[in-house]
Amino acid sequence: MVRKVVAALREVDAGRLTLPRLNASLAGSERLTLPLAEPEPLVLWRVEYDVPWQFFWGGPNRHQARRWSTLHNDLVARQRVLEVLAEGSTLPDLYPSSVGPNVGRREA
Repeated sequence: MVRKVVAALREVDAGRLTLPRLNASLAGSERLTLPLAEPEPLVLWRVEYDVPWQFFWGGPNRHQARRWSTLHNDLVARQRVLEVLAEGSTLPDLYPSSVGPNVGRREA
């Protein structure tokens, strides 16, 4: 966004863009296709607000909570697997011989 603003101001300064067209673009009635200004010399030094500003976090949204829950469950499962392997025992057989992954499926 800043690179676009700087590019627009440079175009006005060079005389390739008029102020009425820039104002129309800012109002949303005209769309300008301008090149982006190079990012290297653009530095944000400080941001000041006229009113006191305080950040308030109301907790995770449902997507963040679901992701964190999934990550937590995965880590708990991995930790349990590592504990079982460290004890020297084997992991339980997920498909005992009587119930295999293909039980109940038709042969093609």
